[in-house]
Amino acid sequence: MTRPHTSEGRAEVGDAEGAARPRWWSGTPAALVLAALFAGLAISAARHEGPAYDETGHLTAGASYWLTGDHRLQPENGLLPQLLVGLPGFGAASRGAAGEGGAGAFPPRAGPEWEGSDVWRLGHRWLYESGLDWRAVLLSARTLVAAVAAGLGLLVYAWSRRLFGPSGGILSLALFAFSPTLLAHGALATSDLCAAAAFLLALLALQAALLRCTLPRLAGAGAALTVLFLCKASALLVLPIAAVMLALRLLSHEPLPAGWLAARRALAGGRRVALLLALPTVLAVLVWAGLWAGYGFHSAVQPSGQAPPQTLYWGGWPHVDAAGTPAVRAVGWMRDHHVLPEAWLYGLGFVLAHSNARDAFLDGRYSPDGFPDFFLRAAAYKTTPAELALLLLAAAAALAARLRRGDARGSAPPAPGPARGPFRIAPLVLLVVVVGGTALGSHLNIGHRHLLPLYPAAFILAGAAAAWLHRPPRWVAALVLVALAGQVVDSLAVRPHYLAYFSPLCGGPRQGWRHLVDSSLDWGQDLPGLAEFLRRERASATPPDEVYLSYFGTGSPDAEGIVAKHLPFVPDRIRRVETYPLGAGLYCVSATMLQNVYTPIKPPWSAARESEWQQARADIERLEAAQTDQVSFQRVLAERGQAGWNSRLHDYESLRFARLCAVLRGRQPDDEIGYSILVYRLSAEEARAAVYGPPPVG
Repeated sequence: MTRPHTSEGRAEVGDAEGAARPRWWSGTPAALVLAALFAGLAISAARHEGPAYDETGHLTAGASYWLTGDHRLQPENGLLPQLLVGLPGFGAASRGAAGEGGAGAFPPRAGPEWEGSDVWRLGHRWLYESGLDWRAVLLSARTLVAAVAAGLGLLVYAWSRRLFGPSGGILSLALFAFSPTLLAHGALATSDLCAAAAFLLALLALQAALLRCTLPRLAGAGAALTVLFLCKASALLVLPIAAVMLALRLLSHEPLPAGWLAARRALAGGRRVALLLALPTVLAVLVWAGLWAGYGFHSAVQPSGQAPPQTLYWGGWPHVDAAGTPAVRAVGWMRDHHVLPEAWLYGLGFVLAHSNARDAFLDGRYSPDGFPDFFLRAAAYKTTPAELALLLLAAAAALAARLRRGDARGSAPPAPGPARGPFRIAPLVLLVVVVGGTALGSHLNIGHRHLLPLYPAAFILAGAAAAWLHRPPRWVAALVLVALAGQVVDSLAVRPHYLAYFSPLCGGPRQGWRHLVDSSLDWGQDLPGLAEFLRRERASATPPDEVYLSYFGTGSPDAEGIVAKHLPFVPDRIRRVETYPLGAGLYCVSATMLQNVYTPIKPPWSAARESEWQQARADIERLEAAQTDQVSFQRVLAERGQAGWNSRLHDYESLRFARLCAVLRGRQPDDEIGYSILVYRLSAEEARAAVYGPPPVG
């Protein structure tokens, strides 16, 4: 029996480019050099940054999974990425435990943090209070993610080369290697980059199985899809993509090469349709079994013989069930019937419950449930002009190639088979449409990083622009090269602060805090930069009178040697709670804190807020004045009780901080640390005016 002939994998870039032999600058060795360069750029930048907000949770949860087999701490952020980044911490904690309580030993699995699944408090204890060399652990974890990112870059190269030839592959990889977005997340110990890689790998494996149905390809597709589902809850978005891909394959009517180990038969008619329709069931069973295997075929969150958590992460099942949506109820049904491991289901339910509403900031505006145009604007702000230009040039190249083929044949070309038709790029286009479209409808507007899976797919599609390098007009080829040069220049200009990249079309990184905050700019990563800045300030001829710090993140100012009076933090658990007046000095405020996104008092500052502030100020001043006389103090204290006055003091501090931020937002920062921590130099008069002066605007 003869092997069926297909054109699968053949490049189609207009004319002869697909068959052209790669030059030294467009072959595999060049691709390996670019991938290594990407990893080097990402790691060398990340080694000077402190922990990003989510890294504390990932490092702690991942190490705990290795140490205990208990998945209570952070099940919503994907099992595999946390296991990956938890490896260095697992090694360090194991060595600490072997030393009987030595440096780096993981906190005991007892107490409120463990019982309540509080990964953040547990992480702070382990990273900063156990003697752990947390910088080494963090850098090792980031290096592992950078290796995954470099592999993703090579996948981008291989897919683009298959579609658009050697120069198309190198163009796509060059965009990837100098992308500020990929460099920012390509060396962070979080799940975002791993999920983006898993999306692309799963779609490639699924496409391969639909083109040739063999056991190795089915097993590869099942394994790749399992990896995706173990990386992040957003893996569910692969389902509509897969459904459309299957429909396209069914509609193509091209025979289906099939066989056990090799495709030795070409199925047609009813047998072809039957096999294609059976594929979803087969893959679903493989993924179902893979998810159970990932959690050790154990249904409960904790392994046998260990006490269950008093509550799972962030409030447990009651918090999730309270959302009451059909999707959440379906998750609850699967939990009750043990369809899938509880930890995976809780992670999915948590994401679904939190997708309905979340505080968000965009372009000076605050919303409690997000903005319809958040991700559209985030993409415009965070995508380089070169990336946009090359996508446009790629679209023009594809259109020009189609017109030439039509002219050569005297009419539009006949419908091609899946290996040479739209099916070749369908997974990439569908990924952009489905993930992008879902993001536009999401209320979870906390970061541009949720668009990360779009970028590798877009870079592959941009490889079509390489066709202009091999045909006239030559001025278009010059545009391609200029755009590539612009990508390199843009990337190097913002280095090493890749997370803070903003397009020059919207004012660049110095204006980023006016557009987006949180993980789009300020993820708590710049504490080391602030520490170095303060050391220089204190060594100067005129050191600051005082330093005031308001920090957004899970790093430790104390671990960085930062001596400052603490304004409100988010999260507030690591702050030293003190009461003191505001005076002259340096006010160092994280951009997310400056915009009051997660603090109790939201912008804008209004007449009603001013009235609340004046009343709170009067109450606290009356309490302070009464402290000079014990009898008077006890009488005033009895008016509200200790708890009531503590609550009133919290109101006072929240209102004072919100008023201060409203004043600071109206002026340019005097310095910026990594573009994410804004520094203001206030005199005693300016500090007093911020608290007691005329009401601020905004």
